[in-house]
Order: sequence, then C-alpha cells, then structure tokens
Amino acid sequence: MKNPSILREYRVGYILKSHGLKGFVVIKPTTDNLYKRFAQRNILHIEGVGNLIIEKSSIGQKKVLVKFIAIDSIDKTKQLINKEVFMEEESEKIDEFYVDKLLGFGVYDTSGNKLGVLEDIDITGPQHKIIFSKVILPFVKELVPIVNLSERYIVVNMPDGIDKL
Repeated sequence: MKNPSILREYRVGYILKSHGLKGFVVIKPTTDNLYKRFAQRNILHIEGVGNLIIEKSSIGQKKVLVKFIAIDSIDKTKQLINKEVFMEEESEKIDEFYVDKLLGFGVYDTSGNKLGVLEDIDITGPQHKIIFSKVILPFVKELVPIVNLSERYIVVNMPDGIDKL
C-alpha cells in the first residue's frame, strides 16, 4: 500500500460542462498522454468532490468526454462542473511531463540566450507544441533536448527560418 503522506497529485484537466443526460462530462485536458490519463478504470480526484473512477472516455481534439462509474445522470454531474481534475503522480518519467509543471519555465536557445517564457503547451493533435514569445515549436526531443524540472527551464534548438511571428 502506498504511503499517503508522500502522494502527489497533478492537475490533468478542468470540467467544463455536462454532456447529455446519462452522466457524461466534458473535460478540458491540461496534461499529455490523454489516452493513458483518461483510460477506463483510472481514478481521478475531483476538486471538492473526491475520487471517481472512469467508466469510459472518448478523446476529442481539444476535449475529453468522460463517464464516471458513480455518476449516472445529468443531475449528478452538476456538482462536478467548473471543478479541477487531478491524478496521482505515478512516477517521474524522463519523456513524460505534466503541462502544469512546465508552464512558466524559462526558454533558452542552445547558446544560453533567453528566448522567453513557456506560455502554453498545445496537447491537441498528434504532436504536442510549445508556445513562447509568439513562437510555436513541436515538442520533440530534437527541438527540445533539455527540460530541467528542478531549475525550471527548457533549452530549444531553433530551426533556421523560425522567427517570432
């Protein structure tokens, strides 16, 4: 059994609204790897409500449709609207990051010049993108070789021809 004193939760989304009459909710995700985070039987912690188990989910372009086991009507979804959604951190993985952890990180080029601050990460579509100083760059190892969680910065390889928009 895990020691509750060392568990850490990270925000994985925000419940926007109900969907239909049978207890579905629409979640705006704030994390990567949506298929893993919102998989059937995962436990999510809903702010002010507690833990709920995912019965089923459907991943859309910018939203996730989720049905929780204990929520079976539109009336029961009302308590979930406008609530933040958290998931227990399983472990630190090198190539897997939580969006909330990275926002606000300094962005530097490989020469050490500060390019800006990480403003957003677009997690929609097949490839994540980082957004800083009006620059949109694919979040891939070749272009973002260093993510330093402890010192809160990332290093990017700016491709030739990519300038601020």
